[in-house]
Amino acid sequence: MIISFFGHSKCSISDLSEQEIISTIENVAGNNYVEFFLGMYGDFDAFAYRCAKKYREMHPNSKLVFVTPYIHENYCLLEDAKERFDEVIYPELENVPKRYAIIKRNEYMIDESNFIIFYVTHHFGGGACRTLEYAKRKKNNISTYQKSRRINLRLFYIINIQIWQYTKL
Repeated sequence: MIISFFGHSKCSISDLSEQEIISTIENVAGNNYVEFFLGMYGDFDAFAYRCAKKYREMHPNSKLVFVTPYIHENYCLLEDAKERFDEVIYPELENVPKRYAIIKRNEYMIDESNFIIFYVTHHFGGGACRTLEYAKRKKNNISTYQKSRRINLRLFYIINIQIWQYTKL
């Protein structure tokens, strides 16, 4: 099972939210092998990494994967990623202009994922919103329902591709 995370680069999320996300992952994954597809570009990515890392501590049958939009040697995050993650993946983006690399990387992650967690507080501009819209278009059989508002009144969107559910937490 592949689980991906997407959210705004600037955000503030509490430990309560972290535990809620870990619990959600446990409910979905059960004892299955899990690969977490992650980024390294801001506050939400740091939150996602913490959640995935804590999950892995409790469930060793999981892997932290950094999906990089850039592969060139001068890309400073690659060295850090090699130490923090179990694996680094570079989707085939060689022919994509640099300014579109993150967008295409996000689309790759959506296409490969079985379960996706979004953190979106506004629906205009920005990569998190654009990626959420891509997921909705790509997985057009997703049904919508509201499950909970317990996570600090923030907007978490959970997309479970396997059972075609789109959930707003």
